[in-house]
Amino acid sequence: LVLVKARVNEDTDFNAALSEVKKKYPASFGVSGDTGTGHGTGHKKTTETQIGSLGKRLAQFQTKPINNPYFKN
Repeated sequence: LVLVKARVNEDTDFNAALSEVKKKYPASFGVSGDTGTGHGTGHKKTTETQIGSLGKRLAQFQTKPINNPYFKN
């Protein structure tokens, strides 16, 4: 909105300024302006293939604590 307002003057109305900003910054309006790489839209979250939660899998490897006379258990 700030970029559009900066372009509004006696010769350019709001709609014309908006179309100028859309042409210059298409990503801000949800329009892909470039089909190259580096836009961050290609990353998809991978799903976990193992059954069970992370906490459950970590608990499987837990060992019993060592009885240390210094620390009272």
